[in-house]
Amino acid sequence: MRSIVFTGVKGVGKSTLVREVTGLLGLPHKDYADLILEVMGSDDKDKLQDLTPTERRAIITRVEEWLRTNPVFDGSSDYLLLENHLTTTNGGTIEPPIVEKWSQFRIAGLCVLYADPNEIVARRSADKSRQRQ
Repeated sequence: MRSIVFTGVKGVGKSTLVREVTGLLGLPHKDYADLILEVMGSDDKDKLQDLTPTERRAIITRVEEWLRTNPVFDGSSDYLLLENHLTTTNGGTIEPPIVEKWSQFRIAGLCVLYADPNEIVARRSADKSRQRQ
């Protein structure tokens, strides 16, 4: 199985696009943040914003270890849609994703999403379902 990675900044519409592509093509998908939450034993994505860079790196290492024994590839498809942030912010610091060991995802394609920052802020401000920054 090969992965097609959908990435971009927070609020750009990755989840929306991945849901649409999943529906159209019937491909399985994973959100890398969900893998992190699974390893953390949480279901609250807003908790990810509170991690320090050191904590984030430690969690990513645990995710990589978890993936060795819990593969995301179940053999049901030739491709997996993988959603991940292009960068994360923490206390004003921009951090790139830690992807040194992404070989297990066998990346076949990369889709980088872009949107006007003002549109992102307006959309996120209107979303009352989560406490977003």
